[in-house]
Amino acid sequence: MNYAIMDDIHDSSRRPEDTLHSAGTAIGFMEEGRYLALKSDQHDYTWDKAWSHHVSGALLNFIPVYGDMAQRGADVITSAWITDEQRDQAAKLTSDSQATFSLRQKQLNAIADQWYAANSKWADSHAGYSHIQGIYDQIDGAANNGNSLARGRAGAQ
Repeated sequence: MNYAIMDDIHDSSRRPEDTLHSAGTAIGFMEEGRYLALKSDQHDYTWDKAWSHHVSGALLNFIPVYGDMAQRGADVITSAWITDEQRDQAAKLTSDSQATFSLRQKQLNAIADQWYAANSKWADSHAGYSHIQGIYDQIDGAANNGNSLARGRAGAQ
């Protein structure tokens, strides 16, 4: 994908600002796809809890006198286990999302630098495309647009 983006940046038949925006949008779209995939990979613990409740209840309720109390204890343990698993899963999702964002920023900055190297004369004569901050804001905004576009296509608004 990076090769295609670089080819596009050097395509003299396209306007320079369009190539920067296209690159950012493509990166943002792919980034959002990663986020959506990470979220869809999350395990739903609803059935784990339901099955452990029913299985332990079927076994523990046969204990004379103490069956109901043992079942309640099993419910507390099962709930704590599920809560711990969900917390671990949420922490991993956060970590993976942060890594995805960090990768995105590095990739966008590298593309912006390459774009500026190919289009510095044009950029220096147009407001909002300075090498100090403008190109990074432009490509970041385009990436955010790509994020929104991916969420819209996936129906995950």
